[in-house]
Amino acid sequence: MIHATMTFFCSDKSMEIYGCTYQSPADQRIVPLVAVSPSKLQTLSQYLPCQSTWLDQLDFRARPGEICFIPTANGDLDQVLFGWDGQASMSDFAQVIPKLPSGTYRLVLDHFEGLNLVNFAKVWGLSCYEFTRYRIARKQKPVLLLDCLSKPDRFALNRILLGTYQVRDWINTPAEDYGPADISDQCYALANRYQATIHEVIGDDLLQENFPLIHLVGRASNRKPRMICLRWGNPAHRHLALIGKGVCFDTGGVQVKPASAMQTMKKDMAGAAHMLALAEMLMSSQCPVQLSVWIAAVDNSISAASYLPGDVVTARNGTTIEIGHTDAEGRLLLADLLSAASSDQPDYVIDYATLTGAQRVALGMELPAVFSSNITLAHSLQKIGDQHHDPVWPLPLYQPYKSQLDSDIADTSSTGKSPYGGAIIAALFLEQFVPPSASWLHIDASCFNTTARPDRPRGGEAMALEALFYFVVQLVQPV
Repeated sequence: MIHATMTFFCSDKSMEIYGCTYQSPADQRIVPLVAVSPSKLQTLSQYLPCQSTWLDQLDFRARPGEICFIPTANGDLDQVLFGWDGQASMSDFAQVIPKLPSGTYRLVLDHFEGLNLVNFAKVWGLSCYEFTRYRIARKQKPVLLLDCLSKPDRFALNRILLGTYQVRDWINTPAEDYGPADISDQCYALANRYQATIHEVIGDDLLQENFPLIHLVGRASNRKPRMICLRWGNPAHRHLALIGKGVCFDTGGVQVKPASAMQTMKKDMAGAAHMLALAEMLMSSQCPVQLSVWIAAVDNSISAASYLPGDVVTARNGTTIEIGHTDAEGRLLLADLLSAASSDQPDYVIDYATLTGAQRVALGMELPAVFSSNITLAHSLQKIGDQHHDPVWPLPLYQPYKSQLDSDIADTSSTGKSPYGGAIIAALFLEQFVPPSASWLHIDASCFNTTARPDRPRGGEAMALEALFYFVVQLVQPV
C-alpha cells in the first residue's frame, strides 16, 4: 500500500496504486472486464455462441451491478461481463469490484460512448482502500490495468486517490496515535515537500499571539494546543485561505458527550485533514494560487483547567462570547482562525469542520452542507460536486435566526437558544468573524461512513475534497 506520507507523482515505471496499475504484468493474464447493456447482450451472445447457453443458465440480464464469469474451454476465466446502461451510476460499478477474484483486469467499454475511464478507475481505487495501520489486509484486491491512460489522466487519478486516502487514514487513526503534535508533523512534512513556510504557536504562547479561543479549548489537555499556519505560492496570484478544525479528540468538555456519541470522536480533526489534503492537491498540481492554510490542533478534554458553560471569553477580534455549551468548541477555534486569516485580506476564505450534529440531521451522513456569504459561489461548488460525484448542498445564512445568539452579558453567545436550525446558527456565529466583503464558504460535514458501501468503507471519509479542488482551480484561473 502507498501510505499518506508519499508525494503525488506520475511515473512511467511499473506502479500499483490502490488496485490500479499502469503497466501490464509480464507473468499474468489480463482478464477483459466488459461492460454490457441489456440491449447489447443479445448481439454479444451471437459473438459468443458457445457461451449463450451459459448466460441463459445463469440468468445474466446485464442489470447494473450484475456480473457474469465466462470460462474458457478448459475452465479458466476467459472474461467477465458486467451490466451497464444509460441509467447506471458509478455506485453500480462499485458493486462489481468486490465480486471479482484476485487478478488483473482491463476495462472494455467499447459498446458505449462518452464513458470516462478515469471515473471507473477512481471508483476502483476507492473500493480497494483498506486501513492497515494495525493489521494486514484481509483480502487480496483485484487490479485494474490502466496502461492506456495519458500522463495527465494518471496524475489526476493519483491526485484524488492519494488525497482521499490521506483523509481516510488520518481520520481512522485513533487519537492516541494522532494528536496535535502529529498534525503539526504533517504540516511540516507538507511544507518540506513543497518549499512552503510554517508559523506555529504552541500552548500558552497562543495567549501572547492573540489566539485566546484556541488556547481556551485546548488548555485542559496534557497535549498542548497549537495554531499552525502554512503559506505557499506566488504573492501575485489570488490568495486563498483554507481553515481547518483539528480537534483530535472531542469529549464534549465538562458537558461531556454520552458514550455512544464519543465512539467516533477521533474524526473531529477531519476539517484539518481535508484542508491539508486539499492544499497538497493544489501544490502538487502547481495551481496558480497563493495559499495560507490555518489549522487549530487541539484536544477538547476534561480537567480542572476546562472552560465552563457561562464563561465569557474575548475572541481575537475583540468580540466577547458567552459560552453556551462546551461541546460547541469547533466554532470557537474557527472564530480565531477566521479573524487571523481575514487580516490578510484574502480573495477567498474556505473553512471546513465536523461542526454540528444538526447538519447530519438536516442532510444525513453522506451530504456535506455549504454556507456562503456569496450564494453564487455555493451553487458553483454544488454544480462542480455533482459533475464529479462528490456532492454538497447549500444551506442558508438565514439572518432572522441570528437573534438566537443574543447574550445578556456578552456581545454574542456561542450557541443558540433553540434546539432547531443548529447548523445555520453555528454558521451565523462564524459569520461574525468574517468581514462582510469576504468571499467566504463554510463546509459542515460528517466525514464518516457509519455503514459500509463498496467504494465507501465504514470509517473516515473524504467529502467534497475533489469538488473543492476543481472549484478552487476554477476560481483562481487567470482572467
